[in-house]
Amino acid sequence: MAKYMVIGDCHLTDPERAPLNRKGHWTEELFAKLEFIVELAKKNKCDAILQNGDLYHLPSYSANSVALIQRTHDVLTSAGIPVIIVPGNHELRHLNVDDDLPKHALGALGRMEGIELISKQSSILSDVYGIPYLQDWSTLPTWIDEYNAYREEHPEIERGIIITHASLFPRKDEPIYDFIADEDLADMLKYPTTVMHGHLHFSQGARTYDEVEIINYGAISRGSLHKETINRKPQVYIYNTATGKHKTYNIPVKPPEEVFILELHELEKERTEKLTEFLSGLDTDSSGVVTSVEQMVEHVTTTQDVSSDVKVLVSELLDFAQEK
Repeated sequence: MAKYMVIGDCHLTDPERAPLNRKGHWTEELFAKLEFIVELAKKNKCDAILQNGDLYHLPSYSANSVALIQRTHDVLTSAGIPVIIVPGNHELRHLNVDDDLPKHALGALGRMEGIELISKQSSILSDVYGIPYLQDWSTLPTWIDEYNAYREEHPEIERGIIITHASLFPRKDEPIYDFIADEDLADMLKYPTTVMHGHLHFSQGARTYDEVEIINYGAISRGSLHKETINRKPQVYIYNTATGKHKTYNIPVKPPEEVFILELHELEKERTEKLTEFLSGLDTDSSGVVTSVEQMVEHVTTTQDVSSDVKVLVSELLDFAQEK
């Protein structure tokens, strides 16, 4: 039995690539959070750290200094326990794990001692299975079939853990853009499983469907000037495999007025409203209407009719429009 520290999206980057809306030092503040989290894992005698993707904000070597990658390694491994990471969309330039990771920042980190990047089962922790951000989420049933087959081969695992970077929502909370319904995922899973996911920066808490539990407590970073982001209290949680329970912990953060240039908030609102007005006329595949920048990002990056390069470009432009 084990205890795992679980961390959501971080979006680490060098200072010169930090969001434009910051007063404080984005990089230093994120590392301070990671140091607090790792110390918390050490204090609670955790057996490993699990990170649910988007550890880095930008994928390529050229966008991340060697010093940043080395410091990430040193901080994350300072507790002397394994660190297991699943790739997110911000770390996959062309959304292809096999092609992207060997030549990108997260791939370099994954080649360092104490760090394991996973796509499918972990070689360190038999109960942990990774599903990275997928270019085509219609392939998810195939991934789950392979997970179910793995569980069948390992009956000693009482409850498996999937860490993934996926847009998961209960049906009652379904957004207008493409997503995976909690209920559909739960129906695919044949064995007791806890699914720990990232990608969505706000907290959704824990949702239970028979023997499947789905958990997301949001990002540890606060990158944009949206009201809910400014007021959000970043959290991590420790999952205990012996009890199947988890405990959340608030991460110490500075007051918004010490971190954000709040004067930009009104400007950001005006710019977003103008962009939203333009986007409101764009129909989605689900016969709905795109009504926010966030929905447009999700719509463009998940549609099958847009090339990978265009998806990345549009996502980055829309991210910039939100001062991320």
